Amino acid sequence: MPKRRLQCGSCSTVIKVSSKITRPVCPRCSTAHTYIKCGRAECGTLMCLPENVNQFSCPRCSVQLARPGHMHNAKSPVAVRCGNTACDFMMTISASVGRFKCPRCSMEQVLPGSEEELKCKARMEEEARQQQVKRRQQLELSELCELFSAIDRGTIEAVYDSCDYNRTQTLSKLMEMSEGSTDEAQGEIAGVLALEVDRIDAMISYKKTLVDTNIRCPLSGKVMDDPVFAADGHSYERKEMELHLLTSDISPVNKKHLEHKMLVPNHQLRGQIQSWKESLEAVAGSRHEEEEDLIPAVAGPGASG
Repeated sequence: MPKRRLQCGSCSTVIKVSSKITRPVCPRCSTAHTYIKCGRAECGTLMCLPENVNQFSCPRCSVQLARPGHMHNAKSPVAVRCGNTACDFMMTISASVGRFKCPRCSMEQVLPGSEEELKCKARMEEEARQQQVKRRQQLELSELCELFSAIDRGTIEAVYDSCDYNRTQTLSKLMEMSEGSTDEAQGEIAGVLALEVDRIDAMISYKKTLVDTNIRCPLSGKVMDDPVFAADGHSYERKEMELHLLTSDISPVNKKHLEHKMLVPNHQLRGQIQSWKESLEAVAGSRHEEEEDLIPAVAGPGASG
């Protein structure tokens, strides 16, 4: 009779049971188990879980699931497999714990689909963005040093830093410092400035398109006031996404199944949107002041010429 090798969800003891047994019991801790399949049709992994575990995550696709007839409860235990493939330890932890440590290999990890996992993902994306900014700044600094070779590198770095790593302002200051250079050097600098103007025009056009795409909710198409992360990694207006989740668990962007319906505030994007709105108000205010300066004073009815 064929037998299955199973791992107890409570004490992790490996047991062999007959394929005809539908409710295996661990001989060490006497924990009863039942078989259940992953609810995702594309996965369908067969799992053997302790009967007291009503909420769990699939070891193959990591989606959080609940037994039929049981609602997701933050206080219910969850069966989770260690993320370290060399360990592969099966443990039962509370679903309210976002971060935990494997008792066998002591590897610290986060619960799949939890708010802590979304926060970790956001931190990793921010670190990657910061590294990309540093690489861009180093490239710009190298180009400036190559162009203004007559000026000491330390001086160029100090000017670049004083201009808050703004390439255009740095070019302007370095131009003033190199006014006494030869005609050949001046011609090279003039050519670089012409290319810089084209680069700035292209960058402004690109940023306008990028900002307009990022700050608008994919559901409503309007600028977001309270952006939040969803399980698909995209940002939405909180009210719009809450309404969407009432009737659907499909991502509005990639049309895939959402692993959970938890929403996490996107504070970084909210700050960017606020700065964008303030810059628009500042531009509108300066234009209004310019129009007032251009409008001539109108004399009253009793004024003489």
